[in-house]
Amino acid sequence: MTIPFGKFFLPGPTEVLPEVAKAQEQPMIGHRGAKTEALLARLDEPLKAAFRTKQPVYIAATSATGLMEAAIRNGVRKKVLCLINGSFSERFAKIAAACGKEVVKANVPLGQAFEADAVKGLLESSGADAVTLAHRQRLATFASRNKLPAVFPSRDYADAGGLLAYGANWTDVFRQIGGLVDQILRGARPADLGIRRAARFELVVNLRAARAMPVTLPSSLLQRADRVIE
Repeated sequence: MTIPFGKFFLPGPTEVLPEVAKAQEQPMIGHRGAKTEALLARLDEPLKAAFRTKQPVYIAATSATGLMEAAIRNGVRKKVLCLINGSFSERFAKIAAACGKEVVKANVPLGQAFEADAVKGLLESSGADAVTLAHRQRLATFASRNKLPAVFPSRDYADAGGLLAYGANWTDVFRQIGGLVDQILRGARPADLGIRRAARFELVVNLRAARAMPVTLPSSLLQRADRVIE
């Protein structure tokens, strides 16, 4: 029996339910403690069902960069083959080099894929013991080539070829975090600070992607955009 693929999840701004906000007022539990271990164990089966997999689902409270570094430090002995087809896969290679690993780069134009036989040959010829790759450009390019108008949660996707991106301005979010840290260091109780929502949002429009689909975007949308990629 063939099981149809499930839903595709994209991160982005979401409403915080009152019960979730209330739970966040409780003291933070240590990420290495028994309570966190029990919490993650309780979430494992529901997450397997959500992502339609029988494999363990790992939760990491970090950015993609943190996971890239963890993968390099734990999965590469000496040499790594980095498949590069855009800025994010290039970043993976830079992280590998910063971790002191020997990096072998293989490049294809943005939006194109590496063939399996070619990758196998590169692994054999390079002597690398691991390989890195990234898919954000592939996702944005897939949507554009198949004429699927899509709105992504951050400007990085529009830079990678996506049509529209609307989401929080992360520079401003990090400034807010700095303000919260300052208040805590001055003696404020974290439970009294409440939940901060993003104060600034940005809209990025990729006209190159619009022309390729083709999609006609209203001038009012272009006028409201924080940045237009032409």
